[in-house]
Amino acid sequence: MKKAVSLILSLMLLLLSAATLAETETGAPAKTTAETLVDAAENLFFHTENVTLDGEAVFFLDSAEFKSAKAAVIRDMEDSFWQLKLHTPARGLPDNDGPIDSGYTITAHSEAVYVVEVRHPGVYKMAYVFPRTTILRQSAKLNLMAGFARNLAQQADVLLGEGAFTETDNGEGGKIVRVVLDSSVPDLVNTALTMAFQAVAERYFMIDYDQVGDQFAAPIADYYTITRGILYATRALRLKNADVTVELDAAGELLGVSGTLGVTLQTAADGDHVMDIDFRLGVTGRGTSKVERFDPEKEGLVPAGDYSVMQEIMGWPDSDGEPAPEEEMEPQGDPEAAEPEPEQAPEDPA
Repeated sequence: MKKAVSLILSLMLLLLSAATLAETETGAPAKTTAETLVDAAENLFFHTENVTLDGEAVFFLDSAEFKSAKAAVIRDMEDSFWQLKLHTPARGLPDNDGPIDSGYTITAHSEAVYVVEVRHPGVYKMAYVFPRTTILRQSAKLNLMAGFARNLAQQADVLLGEGAFTETDNGEGGKIVRVVLDSSVPDLVNTALTMAFQAVAERYFMIDYDQVGDQFAAPIADYYTITRGILYATRALRLKNADVTVELDAAGELLGVSGTLGVTLQTAADGDHVMDIDFRLGVTGRGTSKVERFDPEKEGLVPAGDYSVMQEIMGWPDSDGEPAPEEEMEPQGDPEAAEPEPEQAPEDPA
């Protein structure tokens, strides 16, 4: 679920950092709505050891759909299940003239990981990794981004003023928070979005933006996939609009997120483009989620012998470079996604 969903979550985490700063009756600063949402997100992704997630997203570039994704994640301590189903509409190119369905299913039992790739049905591969018990793997950079999001949340009154967030009761002791933002947000918010975008690309696609220069830039349409074009051609993001609904239970735990997000992509070669995302994420099964034991015989699978575990872990060149969940498998990334086609956008040698 990483490329399609983690990008949404990273951008959303920063969007949720802008809220109205409240004051208690004693005059001491109270926790803002944005801080409450950041707390809920951090708790879910960094500290929850048993939970089930399901989500879907549709991505549009200049109003044309270029990717859709459905994902499911089950976390039960050191056992986990990840499933990602991707659909890429036809682009009409000579070597990419039809729709592409791709994705994978990954089952992890402690350090043992089993991978079944959509485009290689009937076979599976196995690898050994360092076990983990949470949805996302913490790192120095990810912790820095989370801290930056919290700092933005604490300064929400300066950034946006009042009215960005509205709260209603969900009827079960929790609350529903609606976040509505537009293009009038300060430049600091847009800078934060760009930082989140690049952090996701670096973490999940092994893109080194220090080696990406404008002198080698190419238009988005010149890349083999729109996804790669966006990742390599975009230099900055500007918020166009956001309408996000977040539901929390009585304990402040995240129950679900849904909404729309629109950003303007400032590219190096062909001006501005608009990317819109419709998304939904549901959270259930806290404390009751179970991962079924991987049983290749029951699933009619046999060990694969014609491709390597490293290829599976790092992404298939013919499946739009969709990396497997990096949190479950080390090393991470997709070598083909991390290197643009030489004849289109050579990597900056400096």
